[in-house]
Amino acid sequence: MNSKRIIIAVIGVLGVAVIVAGVRVSSSGSTKNVYPGYPRIPATHAPVGGPRISAPAPGGNTANGASNTSYSYNWSGYAANGSNGQYHGVKASWVQPRIIRTGGSSWQDASFWVGLDGSNSNTVEQLGTEGYYRDGTILYDAWYEMYPAALVTLSNHVQPGDHLTASVSRSGRSYTLTIKDSTEGWSRTIHKTGGYHNSSAEAVAEAPYAGGILPLANFHIAHFTSTAINGKSAISERAGAIDMLSRSGTSYLDTVSPINSAGAWTAFWDSAS
Repeated sequence: MNSKRIIIAVIGVLGVAVIVAGVRVSSSGSTKNVYPGYPRIPATHAPVGGPRISAPAPGGNTANGASNTSYSYNWSGYAANGSNGQYHGVKASWVQPRIIRTGGSSWQDASFWVGLDGSNSNTVEQLGTEGYYRDGTILYDAWYEMYPAALVTLSNHVQPGDHLTASVSRSGRSYTLTIKDSTEGWSRTIHKTGGYHNSSAEAVAEAPYAGGILPLANFHIAHFTSTAINGKSAISERAGAIDMLSRSGTSYLDTVSPINSAGAWTAFWDSAS
């Protein structure tokens, strides 16, 4: 969503997350339908760089065991970094997790997406989904963003358990962003043009930013599969793991499993903040 946040790693760019504030809810509080056209609450995601952290929280992350793990205040997942113009495509599938309110914060958010740039540059060409708790209501939506342009929330319906596939590809200055929800039976393709760095590609679970990094909504686990970069396995493109740390740097918010040759990996929610 208008996208990235403050990062400890070399991961950087964010944008502005726009959130739908209208939803029909059952008496149990579960989301039934999200409707477009309601007032939206902006969650600003401004890029702020930070030093690379060479060591994780005490004890280390025994889940991924990767020697090239980096650490961020607001990103977790896998990213490949290179030179300008090196990347022309990224793709992944995931299952939309169910969001559970944890703790007392009135605004908790978690976003899942693929994109080019943002890990080592100040633009991001991305799209994905999010789930968040806001003032007593749990909402889900899909979105795309060509940061620093504003995020666009899609009108399509997203529910927990939906199977999604998203991709960002480019040919020269032309970008094609596609997202498909095979459970709900819809797909969207967006065409954009612009001059960007194309120096990284990533699949990410993120804590958005609104005057500060929002508490990471409890999504329990997020399964990503078929993660591919430049049409090859993420492993062959040397994608490195990213774990999300608390602002104090003393605990994990989100850790990731190893990624296999088929591009499958899992993000594990550890804490809200």
